[in-house]
Amino acid sequence: MIFVLSWGEVRIHLLNGYILLRENPKNVSNPSNITTRVSIFLRPFINSAAVLGIEIKNKKASFKYFLLEEFIAGIVLSGSEIKSIRASKANIGDAYCKMHKGELFVINMYIGPYSNAGYSQHKERNERKLLLNKTELRKIDKKLKDTGITVVPVLLFISEKGYAKLKIALAKGKNVGDKRADVKEKDLRREGQRFQAGE
Repeated sequence: MIFVLSWGEVRIHLLNGYILLRENPKNVSNPSNITTRVSIFLRPFINSAAVLGIEIKNKKASFKYFLLEEFIAGIVLSGSEIKSIRASKANIGDAYCKMHKGELFVINMYIGPYSNAGYSQHKERNERKLLLNKTELRKIDKKLKDTGITVVPVLLFISEKGYAKLKIALAKGKNVGDKRADVKEKDLRREGQRFQAGE
């Protein structure tokens, strides 16, 4: 995402949240000060423009499971992991959650390598702790004791404050008949949309 602003004789380019001073006219005594002021002034907007809108969905979740109740969890991540997520280098299609000693973890969530991580590169499918309050953790732990109930990741996204969040759901697996009914319903809905569009 690229924006271009003109501040007097100085043109500022905003590229994915970074301030780039493209022109340094001789009549500007200290262009770096202008860049700093622009950066501070626009930081909330730039953060939103650069990373808000990143949504990595588990497209299998609603097809394979009845989603009973949803929660929004924080995730314990390294610096390279959050940077990769902000670059959409992640996938939750094969991920699942499990309880361990009263804490909830997401397993098999893929986060691609970050090119500038150097020697501190993270493991792509590392086990990652989820952050929920005690009431939510107790509720999930209690529900998991019921037959057929599991916890599935539904959506990985970036919050307004720039943090990675994972929407998870208590879920119950669908049988073959349920899945066929879902496919039939989607087909009927698609046909209805085509009819309304006059196709």
